[in-house]
Amino acid sequence: MLEDVIHNEKSFYKFVVGDFNAQLGKVEDDKYRIKRFGLGDRNENGNRLAGLLSAARLFHDNSVLMKKNPRRWTWELPNGTTHTEIDHILTNRRWCLLDVSVVPSFCCGSDHRLLCVKIRFSCTIEKNVCHRGGGKRVVVYDGAVLEKALSKLD
Repeated sequence: MLEDVIHNEKSFYKFVVGDFNAQLGKVEDDKYRIKRFGLGDRNENGNRLAGLLSAARLFHDNSVLMKKNPRRWTWELPNGTTHTEIDHILTNRRWCLLDVSVVPSFCCGSDHRLLCVKIRFSCTIEKNVCHRGGGKRVVVYDGAVLEKALSKLD
């Protein structure tokens, strides 16, 4: 369902932000557009999120930039011993990302910590990408049709 919404959205910049309860881990996997700076081990929801990244052609922004573990975890177990990264930011334009980190001491009445992302929007790049030509066109001729047309001209 989320995949359908992402595919039907026609905007140039797409961001999906949320609590997916998914741990992607430290595995670098270009097939799923996940980079090596993850936290922890992958769980079942992590496999689902990896599938969504691949199907919707999104990048996992949390794992693109290297951060120390205290600036990476987004959820703490109530006993305070286990920290995991289960809140994620996904986008279709990796180059617009400047920074992703966790706000360390923002009290919001939750066991989650706020994710902060710095983004660069560029109208010039958007215009160039949206309006660029299709490249060189390769013309393929059908030999029989060409011979037939040339014989009619004679």
